[in-house]
Amino acid sequence: MPTHIEIHLFHLKGAIRGTVSNDIDNFYNVCGQAQKSLNWKYKFRKGKDFFDHLFKRKEKSLNGATCSRFVKGTEENLETVLMAAKWEKETKFHIYIVQPALSKANASRDILQLL
Repeated sequence: MPTHIEIHLFHLKGAIRGTVSNDIDNFYNVCGQAQKSLNWKYKFRKGKDFFDHLFKRKEKSLNGATCSRFVKGTEENLETVLMAAKWEKETKFHIYIVQPALSKANASRDILQLL
């Protein structure tokens, strides 16, 4: 039986001006999002607060259309994990930056410093 809940947050931002590139502005966006998510790792009631936030954001709206943010699982599954986080289990956060345009060979000095 697991003794903790692992939460993996992957951050991928859309390319600025719709162009996938090695542009540092793309990296500022995705790194900023990852930094903001660090707040969840250090909150006092991190498990409960994080899941409450997920429930508030369970739907996404764009140009008047609404859709679920759940890719896999259901709201009921999330509720079960919330109860475990709230009463029984420690939560461990892992935060990742995904940037398809980055090539190790072509990363600029500025991008490497930022990362």
